Amino acid sequence: MRFKKSILFFLFFLFSIFCLFAQKTHIDSLEAKLKTFADDTSRALTLLELAEELSGSDSKKSESYLKEALELSQRLSFKNGIAKSYFIFGNLSENDSRYGDAIIQLGKALKVYYEIGDKEKISNCLNKIGDVYWWLADYQHALENYFNALKINDETGNKKGVAICHRNIGWVYYR
Repeated sequence: MRFKKSILFFLFFLFSIFCLFAQKTHIDSLEAKLKTFADDTSRALTLLELAEELSGSDSKKSESYLKEALELSQRLSFKNGIAKSYFIFGNLSENDSRYGDAIIQLGKALKVYYEIGDKEKISNCLNKIGDVYWWLADYQHALENYFNALKINDETGNKKGVAICHRNIGWVYYR
């Protein structure tokens, strides 16, 4: 029995190292790819992908890529890039427990997604804003955002989005 536990621990350890290595090589390849792009939407999207990849492990570097992506997206009037930059900034702020800043950044993303008319992203923003309010124990605002997201997901037939909204609403009532 002890031998099996040792083998399981060793396999888990190897798997963890493999995952970290795989993430590192993906980040390295994105950084190499970044050097080949001029200041265009491809560069902005790559910066955003890098920021997202690094958001869980290196928030400072992630923010640096985000700032560059936001500035470039604004210069190019690339609304999807602008909105996604604000959304990722909101996620970083939430992860760092800077909830007021998270609401501001997510609100900016939401505004741009409304301008674009991207209902799926609007729903994602509303859900994320609801999550921030949940962390603040402002359950009324959390529910308001979750129900607004649910309505959009119902209208668009997004079953996965509907399920996520119901789960989030359930968490509020479970608390």
